[in-house]
Amino acid sequence: MADEIMRDIFIKDRWLPVQIDYVQGTNAVPLKFQFRDYAIPSEAAARIYVKKPSGKEVYNSASLSGNTVTVQPTTQMFAEAGEQEGQLQLTSGQKILVTFPILFRVERNLISESAVESTDEYGVLLQLIGEAEKAVASAKDAAGKASTAAGKAESAAEAAGSAGTKAEKAAEAANTAAGSASSAAAGASQAAEKADAAGEEASAAAKRANEAAQNVEGLEVTDLVNRIKEMEEQMKQVTLLMYPVGSVYESTDITNPREYFGGTWEVFGAGRVTVGIDTGQTEFNQVRKTGGAKTQTLTRAQLPKITGKVEAGSGNSGTADGGYGAFRKASGVFSVSPEDYQYSMPKRENAMSWPSGYGKYYFEMSVGENQPHDNMPPYITVYRWVRTA
Repeated sequence: MADEIMRDIFIKDRWLPVQIDYVQGTNAVPLKFQFRDYAIPSEAAARIYVKKPSGKEVYNSASLSGNTVTVQPTTQMFAEAGEQEGQLQLTSGQKILVTFPILFRVERNLISESAVESTDEYGVLLQLIGEAEKAVASAKDAAGKASTAAGKAESAAEAAGSAGTKAEKAAEAANTAAGSASSAAAGASQAAEKADAAGEEASAAAKRANEAAQNVEGLEVTDLVNRIKEMEEQMKQVTLLMYPVGSVYESTDITNPREYFGGTWEVFGAGRVTVGIDTGQTEFNQVRKTGGAKTQTLTRAQLPKITGKVEAGSGNSGTADGGYGAFRKASGVFSVSPEDYQYSMPKRENAMSWPSGYGKYYFEMSVGENQPHDNMPPYITVYRWVRTA
């Protein structure tokens, strides 16, 4: 069996989720992805994007062979234990294809779980920047060589023109000195004409060299501009990978993130703080669940427990059938347990009136103004959006 992990990839239908198990901090076993329902163009480039549990990211190049993409993991790619998602990206000119998310389950490495610090890793961006710098240097070098060639052609044209002038003067002198040597003069005139023709050809060559230099320089600059535009588009696509649909973006700048990243965004959670999902608590067991209040009025059951005791009476202790004790009753925050009751007549704690000749004593207590209290934690405000498309 080959030392590799192989998975099938479908881009037209999701089928079963693609899942890969790996061990934290390791990178020895390559990952191979066979595209089953899509023919990868021969000139395409392949990349992999992974978002770790902490939010840190890896964006690196992958190799292509036919319809198979091979990813050689780096130490940073699986530096954190836990579940993380990734996607393969194929680019061909202006066309971009991204696969459905791939689930990576990274098991904890007991040997070196603290040996590698997890950081962001952007191998693709560094590669593109390096290629752009080489393209700029190549364009400058080509333009320099073309300019040098044009200069040499212009010098040749000047030299040819000077030779033509000298030949003409020689012809005039020959005509003046030897009027009878017409044939010699004619020969000199022909030489002058040939020199003029050579000068014209040299000038034309210089012109063509200048045009060639401009064409070369223009071609390189145009190509460079196209590459830079392609890089900008790819970087925008990378940013959208960092913020998939459903992601929340916060900023102290009021600018809608679509101006930076593209996509569709809407204001999210205005006037509310966010809480992490906790399936063990009914208040927090679903995403986008709302609750809580800015102020709260306490109910009686929510007040701190207050205890007290009121005793009153005179004479001998009575019984349930009669006696000389005083009838007693408590309410509100005061209470009387059954054994504390004393009676001055058959049991009358529910009597609506007092018998003639008996006195009545009572206590009143009032606490609070029944107003709501502030229920907010310390906070700081930001602009917040959620990506919807």
